[in-house]
Amino acid sequence: MSIDANVLSSQPVVLLGDMYAAEYASLASVSATTRAPAMLNALGACAGFAAQIAIWRELILPKNRNPGDFLVFVTAPSREVFFFGEAINQFLFSAGPDRLSFLSLAAATLSNASELPDIAELLGHVTQSIGSDNFGRPRVPPSIDLPELPRTALARTWGKMAQILKSYRPAECPALLGATAYTIIDANRTLLAPPLAVKIVLEAAAPMSKLNPKTVEDSGVPAPSFADWSMRALNPENNQTIVAEVRAAMPPMPAKIEPPVIDHPKIAFLNLAGTSCATIAAEDRAVIGELFDPNVQVTSVPAPCDVLFLYCSFEPSGKIVGQQGSFRSLIRHTKARVAVVASQVPADLLSNREFQAALAKGNHPPVNLVMTVNRNGDNFGRFFKSLFQMMWTGVPMPMAWVQLAPQGSQQPNNNPGTICLMEAGQVAFASRVSDRETA
Repeated sequence: MSIDANVLSSQPVVLLGDMYAAEYASLASVSATTRAPAMLNALGACAGFAAQIAIWRELILPKNRNPGDFLVFVTAPSREVFFFGEAINQFLFSAGPDRLSFLSLAAATLSNASELPDIAELLGHVTQSIGSDNFGRPRVPPSIDLPELPRTALARTWGKMAQILKSYRPAECPALLGATAYTIIDANRTLLAPPLAVKIVLEAAAPMSKLNPKTVEDSGVPAPSFADWSMRALNPENNQTIVAEVRAAMPPMPAKIEPPVIDHPKIAFLNLAGTSCATIAAEDRAVIGELFDPNVQVTSVPAPCDVLFLYCSFEPSGKIVGQQGSFRSLIRHTKARVAVVASQVPADLLSNREFQAALAKGNHPPVNLVMTVNRNGDNFGRFFKSLFQMMWTGVPMPMAWVQLAPQGSQQPNNNPGTICLMEAGQVAFASRVSDRETA
């Protein structure tokens, strides 16, 4: 087996996601709001331990190497043994452009590197907490209620995870778990901000990467012997050579990792303006809605969907006329990844600072947001039909948008006038061959 560009939607990643979801859906102590943190805590624990197991099963055992060539052991006052080394850190935290690590995929949900936890501080904390009650106790905000410690979660799910990935190289397991973390974080971003979700998985992964394999059932590693343990990994002069050996075993980075697609996307045409927008809403349903049949809803109340077409009037404050909640709250309620205000928004309102502040993302989930300034007659429906046809073939929305509306001062005169904010980024639909793509 190997990891390719479709890793985020690959079979092992889907199976892992289903396994963690089923495991924590069945626990009475886990509610709908705490399920995602519980899953990520368990996944992070498995990923951390998998990083060390990759060293044993790829670099030490098959080649009969001295464990000390890659690992350093530490004995706590309790006589427990823990393992350290840059070799483990490479499988977990490496951010190089040529190799896949756990973090290189799990953290792909973040907007930028500044949202990452401080890895050096995290590793320092793990080292200092060895042998104390703080070891393996995630440092998360009080609002995050974890049902168990990472060590318990590891015991609960490691064997099931290992069974799913048994046909993959141990060196590929951290990356596959990273891809699974990505899908779980992305699917739950409305409930759990990605930076906090990444912190949860890393707070579990870092300490669990240090456990003695003999203390974990089904580790696949015999109890280590400490006789004649070499000091190669302890000598900083050997670090560069060790890292080179480890990276040679890690899975290579695909030329391009395809974003996960929305399977069977649902579209909702939400008319909050009544008769004044009834005609254009019906026109859009007829032209655009056919691409999503049968997952189409025409409604006057917010409904769950992946793509939202909204018809409304705004107050200067950004509040939707006739609605209690804010514009952003409405989108959040629908869970839409793409939101199009399909009724024309006056240009003077868009330049109003109070209105602009109301449109700001703030703490709300990211969404690819389109504000319509000029529908330009039938060109509105034609443009969005073409956009969604491209997205149905797997083309991410930003790429499709640029192809239809090239950047620059000279814009095609047959496009609608719009303002687009690509907050959610690479949104695409499940590829399928049908008359939708050629209509």
